[in-house]
Amino acid sequence: MLALRQFCAKILASLLLLAAAVAPARAETTGALLSREAYAFPFGSRAEWLSFVRGTPGGVAASSAYAALFSDADYKRYKAGTRTRTSRIAYRSGDLSINGFIVEPLSQGPHPILVFNHGGVMQWGRIVLAELLEFNRLAERGYIVVASNFRGEGGSQGTPSMDGGDVDDVMALVELASSLPNADPKRIGMWGFSRGGLVTYGILARTNRIAAAVITGGPTDLVNAPRRAEFDEHVYPHVIRDYAADKDRALARLSPIHWPERLSPATSILLLHGGDDPRVAPSDSIRMAAELQRLQRAYRLLVFEGGSHDLLTHFGEQRRELDRWLDLYVRDRRPPDRNGVRSISGTLLR
Repeated sequence: MLALRQFCAKILASLLLLAAAVAPARAETTGALLSREAYAFPFGSRAEWLSFVRGTPGGVAASSAYAALFSDADYKRYKAGTRTRTSRIAYRSGDLSINGFIVEPLSQGPHPILVFNHGGVMQWGRIVLAELLEFNRLAERGYIVVASNFRGEGGSQGTPSMDGGDVDDVMALVELASSLPNADPKRIGMWGFSRGGLVTYGILARTNRIAAAVITGGPTDLVNAPRRAEFDEHVYPHVIRDYAADKDRALARLSPIHWPERLSPATSILLLHGGDDPRVAPSDSIRMAAELQRLQRAYRLLVFEGGSHDLLTHFGEQRRELDRWLDLYVRDRRPPDRNGVRSISGTLLR
């Protein structure tokens, strides 16, 4: 009888060990690196890439702008990986596998981290080659740049989400980036474009780990957006749960103009917006700047006269402001500067 009990105890212990080995450990695996491989540039030369861009809608203007931003020597250097390394990655966000990129310097660290949040949603949401080239430029300046294709986009698992899932994916990416051996987890910056700006606001409402944020053409008021009707029909029902139940409430919950107090006071925020932006009203950034001033937060607002949504024709200026902001508040760890509450009237653009 004793031998039987001992035998059963051994079997039970073995089963418990097996269960522990195969059981999902969501809290432990979120942010874990699942795979990493060298990125193969899709075009053999800069000329081939620019020729492709010219054949796309609006591509003539875009190819001209890209030609001014990235020289032939830049393209060859980034593609060859002589100073930087560009990798495709997959990482864990909750129960999902999310695709993304890491572009890092080959020099010894630790290096500051820059998290990029892309624009667009659903089939329009992805990382494009021009952004990867810009990541390489930033990596040559000493930053480890990480970016992801949010859930349901760009081959990532799951369904597209604008009601918190995308923010979850970026929070997991921050954890991943912080664990990289050449990274300095105490120096993290974030750059968000368009919808990625909205994601950046969502991150700043969850954590104080982001030293500086740059938001280009970021929406802050989805309720009163000029293109609301278009998104009501084609986008929001597919990316916001139970959207039809109370549309205004759902959009207000996602609009940072309704909760500026939740944004981290430890983050210095640079707002960049085109004065002729047809997609996101410049008033979205202007109103947010007024709220940040009221709260005495560290921020700077720049509206580029005649600038479009992507600021492509002003990208050189955007680069200078981006570099200055990140170097000051992320690389050099300058504490946020406090603004005086009386400088702007609290009734501005209300």
